[in-house]
Amino acid sequence: MKIVKNGDTTLVSENEFTKIFNCNGVELYISKAYDDESDRHFLVASIPQIEELGVGNIQQPIVYENEEMRNNTFESLDVVVAQKFVEDVISEIKKQKENAEK
Repeated sequence: MKIVKNGDTTLVSENEFTKIFNCNGVELYISKAYDDESDRHFLVASIPQIEELGVGNIQQPIVYENEEMRNNTFESLDVVVAQKFVEDVISEIKKQKENAEK
């Protein structure tokens, strides 16, 4: 497996169902999923923990109209997209914490 790196973001592992990134110490898992009941295809972004903020178990499902769209998106995911996603999550959590302290 080729490890892809961009700055502090690295593609650590990938298979046909999951990609694992390390973004400046924050692990990001992107996994394919399917729900039989709704016949929907998903990508699920999971962050087990962001130590610096004291938060964890973050999951964001993304619904696709069909399997092909989901798979095309999964294939295009790279370290740049992963880094942006983690940065956006961290920024949003910091914003929410600031608003809660007011």
